Amino acid sequence: PVWDVLAFFWMPEDRIPILKKRDHVEYDVWAREGFLEATDGNAVDYDQVIARLEWAREMFDLREVAIDPWNSRQMQQELLKLGKYKVFEIPQKGFGHLSEPTKAMLGMIDGSKLAHGGHPVLRWNADCLSVKSDGEDNIRPVKPDRRSSRKRIDGMMAMIMAISRARLAIEEV
Repeated sequence: PVWDVLAFFWMPEDRIPILKKRDHVEYDVWAREGFLEATDGNAVDYDQVIARLEWAREMFDLREVAIDPWNSRQMQQELLKLGKYKVFEIPQKGFGHLSEPTKAMLGMIDGSKLAHGGHPVLRWNADCLSVKSDGEDNIRPVKPDRRSSRKRIDGMMAMIMAISRARLAIEEV
């Protein structure tokens, strides 16, 4: 089967010109074209992220949210308060949580089993992706250093986390 990917990205509107200049990436164009949701101010407005999740829940029967535990407590608390989602933490550092879903995602890409409609932000994230091995047949994505690299892989990490949860849900059926 082909897995359809519906990707959403957010960026603080006030930071778009700064980040465009720093990263040499057309964030402003992506925002204008609707591939990037600009939130008011200089920080991502998580109320807008939650509103998008609520939309997805209504459209697609979304029941779970996979989240990186780093710096996400407020978002987790807000989601849990809603009482509509199971929230699963997937740490971004180790091989244990990331190896199997990363391999699955790469296999889907190689086998043309992922459809994303040509989403330019996700495509850029895919072009930035590299993986490393622990020498024991385990792999994980390498997150570029935000201070020294223009590369970003946030969309790929989110997709790996989603694939991890979706594959478990399929196994449970």
